[in-house]
Amino acid sequence: MIETMDYVDSRFHLDLMLVPNYQRDYYQTLQAMVEKRKNVRILPPVSFEEIIPFSTQYDIGFYILKPANFNHLCLINSLNLSKQDLP
Repeated sequence: MIETMDYVDSRFHLDLMLVPNYQRDYYQTLQAMVEKRKNVRILPPVSFEEIIPFSTQYDIGFYILKPANFNHLCLINSLNLSKQDLP
């Protein structure tokens, strides 16, 4: 996704909210990629209570997770609810 931002115009930007874990080298690689671009930034994580209010400022959101539990089912419900408000 970061490299894709090299091909879009200035109307678009990418904000990433990443949680560094045991793969510190990978996180540092992503940080280096972000530093080379003006339209990409890494934001600090927000508290649990702030997730929904914070995410309402965005048009699109991606939540990447392994299919190891039932969390992915909740995301579909959120999308359905948000579509109901569209004209």
